[in-house]
Amino acid sequence: MLVVELLVNVCDSMGANVINSIAEATAPFIHNLLGQGQVGIRILSNLCTERMTISSFEIPVDKLSWKGATGEQVALKVLEAHKFAELDQYRATTHNKGIMNGIDAVAVALG
Repeated sequence: MLVVELLVNVCDSMGANVINSIAEATAPFIHNLLGQGQVGIRILSNLCTERMTISSFEIPVDKLSWKGATGEQVALKVLEAHKFAELDQYRATTHNKGIMNGIDAVAVALG
């Protein structure tokens, strides 16, 4: 079996339809290039190792106070956790899952 990876910048779209169309359209070219074999599935993968999403927001430091800690103390702890995630991929994965849990909750609440 041979796997061919096509990296496509889909810009701001999710890109599933365009990726599948590109996979279908390039299959004959790849098959002719190889000169033998049989073309199997031509479909995208959901493992998007090259895709990055960036978001940003601002919260006044004084609004971060929580459970007796000042906003500045909380901000410093957030930065410490961020640094930890930069250094440890398991921590980063857990951070990202937590962020997605929050995004899911907002999306469900707002319909």
